[in-house]
Amino acid sequence: MVADALSTKAQNGLNTMINTQYDTLRGLENMGIEPVLPGYIDGMLSALEVQHSIIEEITVSQKDDTKLERLRQSVAEGKSPGFLIHEDGTLRFRNRLCVPNKEELKKKILEEAYNAPYSVHPGGAKTYGDLRQFFWWDNMKRKIAEYVDKCLPCCSCQKCVIFMVPLHLFYARNNCYF
Repeated sequence: MVADALSTKAQNGLNTMINTQYDTLRGLENMGIEPVLPGYIDGMLSALEVQHSIIEEITVSQKDDTKLERLRQSVAEGKSPGFLIHEDGTLRFRNRLCVPNKEELKKKILEEAYNAPYSVHPGGAKTYGDLRQFFWWDNMKRKIAEYVDKCLPCCSCQKCVIFMVPLHLFYARNNCYF
């Protein structure tokens, strides 16, 4: 008797669903996302809500930043075009969240965007384009470029490409074999 992929019976039972949910939860935890589960029904995931702590940290930290507080006052006076106070109380520039001048907070954002397992080190331009949609801070592009330049895996990959040129090409060029 020969079995093939088309003749196998699909097994989409309760056991498969629970294992899939368990795998999903483990995957989220591996990416650093902490799932907040409103409830379980007999061991099954009934709902999933993702809460992002960086956004909450930015919201709280905006009140401690003197520059952002001055901007908030000038927005209230109508003197800062492009800036607005969002309905959730955060200061935004062209609807992008204003990040306070805290290096550890900016580093968290950059690590999330650049070093996360699902991002695959996208490079400076892509990282800037992605973060620019949601965040704003002074000299953002330069800060992202500096962060990407210090990325050790990316630097070592670029050096590997340079040094992986076959040696016979160098010898051929020096001896005019081309």
